[in-house]
Amino acid sequence: ARVSLSWKAPFGADSSTVKRATASGGPYDVLVSGLASAEYLDLTAANGTGYFYIVVAQNGAGESPPSNEASATPEATPAAPAAFMASPGNNLVTLSWTASAGARTYTLKRAATESGPFEVLAERVLETANTDRTALNGSLYFYVVSAVNFGGTSPDSAPASATPVPPPPAPVLSAAAGDA
Repeated sequence: ARVSLSWKAPFGADSSTVKRATASGGPYDVLVSGLASAEYLDLTAANGTGYFYIVVAQNGAGESPPSNEASATPEATPAAPAAFMASPGNNLVTLSWTASAGARTYTLKRAATESGPFEVLAERVLETANTDRTALNGSLYFYVVSAVNFGGTSPDSAPASATPVPPPPAPVLSAAAGDA
């Protein structure tokens, strides 16, 4: 529920006014005027609504023409992914989870204990599955996943754990011929 704006103030400007509309081209309403800095954080924005912004600069001689129009649609932070599972393999762990509504990407983290500290294993994961190919057989690993969008990062999922194991050795087969 926020939009961060920044611009390059023109030479000779004393202050700026930020204007906002919900349709491209306006009409624009003044959000704030008299800004000395060239940035503004709109905390009155509503998630899911598209906003269109312009900025005008002022000095003692008057007001500049408007800036180019910039747009943004704030998003709510996604919920933590659910049904997170870790399945061991040979020097690897396959991870899967249920998609979080509104998530754009996911971040996977790994730790040696259930309480962490967790270190980032993979960022900007687009799918709801990933494989940790750095896991070593016989070591216990704990994993969490979080969902990410422009609104922020979700809380971590519940931890899932796995201990990679090698495949079993080949069976030893023997045969004996017998009398019928």
